[in-house]
Amino acid sequence: MASWALISGERGEGKTSLALRLVSRLREAGLRVDGFVQRALEDAEGERTGYDLVRLGTGEAVPLARRGTPPADDRPAVCHYVFDPEAFGRAQAWLRDGAGRAPVLLLDEIGRLEAAGGGHAGAVRLALDLPDPTVVILSVRAELLFPAVYRFLGEQPVEPVAALEAPATPAAEEEFVRRVVGALRAGGGGEDGRRAVRAGGLDWREVCARMREASERQAERLADPGFALPEDAWQPRAARFARRARAGPRPDAVVEWLRARLRPTDTVLDVGAGTGRYARYLAEMAARVVAVEPSPAMRAELERLLVEERRSNVVVVPEAWPAATARRADVVFCAHVVYSIADLPPFLEALDAAAERLCVVVCGLQPPNAVLAPVWEAVHGEPRLPLPGALEIFNLLHQLGLPAGFEILPREDDRFRYESRDDALRALRQRLHLLPGPETDARIRRAIEARFVHHPDGSCSIRPVPRDAVLWWTRDARRPP
Repeated sequence: MASWALISGERGEGKTSLALRLVSRLREAGLRVDGFVQRALEDAEGERTGYDLVRLGTGEAVPLARRGTPPADDRPAVCHYVFDPEAFGRAQAWLRDGAGRAPVLLLDEIGRLEAAGGGHAGAVRLALDLPDPTVVILSVRAELLFPAVYRFLGEQPVEPVAALEAPATPAAEEEFVRRVVGALRAGGGGEDGRRAVRAGGLDWREVCARMREASERQAERLADPGFALPEDAWQPRAARFARRARAGPRPDAVVEWLRARLRPTDTVLDVGAGTGRYARYLAEMAARVVAVEPSPAMRAELERLLVEERRSNVVVVPEAWPAATARRADVVFCAHVVYSIADLPPFLEALDAAAERLCVVVCGLQPPNAVLAPVWEAVHGEPRLPLPGALEIFNLLHQLGLPAGFEILPREDDRFRYESRDDALRALRQRLHLLPGPETDARIRRAIEARFVHHPDGSCSIRPVPRDAVLWWTRDARRPP
């Protein structure tokens, strides 16, 4: 399998220009570079009219996309551009021809079609299947980074040999070239072609902070005038979460993963315990559970559940995390909390500092706002900018010197399942930052009808069913960042 490198950036931040500068630098270093780029076309007024696909090795160009009305046939269309399927086939032919013999291949760019398995997906797979030493440089739009990496590199991806974010400084470009040249001279990774996991050359602190900021800015821009979350932002969801915690007929995959690793004598710190979805099972498996939960509404439901189930070995602590009082436990557990954290590094480092033996973070392969992105786009008319998910958190942990393991869990079917269409409407209003109103509610209901699966019992759920990941590390594995 070929090695890979990454160029990422937001729409309009110059990924293609950056990619072409890197091609020039790599050629100056004596490397043959082939592949393809998307060349923008403009009319006399400077309006974007389409794209051509250009092969780097020969300059051959073919029409890729033109601005126009979505066609009635099966040609793909994205953002007012209609794509020519013959161009995708031509890209694969270039790779089967002389392009595939170049030590460096640039594929620009990986967008929405590719992340969904269409477009240049076939060319990406052909390139990555080439033998080492080959480096495939993927140019990926930032908001599609996770789905693209997950689709083409698997659930536990090999780290890129180099990574760069547009816009980039000349020094960063030189470092990218140095890493690519070094990877080719090394002739690949270990015996199985996998390299040691690093932070990938990106500052994941910055990546996560930027993702959160961009997602929040988008929500603020599209929110209804007068929309505001309550002081306790979890209050509108607490009752629904509590019903789900009580209704669970069996332990989920997270509980089963924990069951094999907890000891009967353990003290477990459950950070962001919510309404007790996991605290109730942790209490069965461990000697003592300390449930940290800052939301009054969630905490009230948690305490009610503990009384109902007569859990006497759970202590509820009304604090945010990191806690004002230093706490320690054999095992620290945190599920589906990281998405909403404004400053992730100190949050994660505090989890690690509290753990005597094992630290466990559960989060979605896609964050909740990305799972519900089809509804957002149907109602607001633009793609949802995602919060950090499992891949970003995984890389951040490694950058912090916390060498976490990464395990994908079996699919579960209840996290985004609503009791009824009305229940989904109420929940989605808040996620969409919209106020109740006939026109608004009608738009949301149309999205629910079109984007959800509707079950015989009246409930409905988003498809595809999202998957969760467990990130974990032990105290003795920590290394300097």
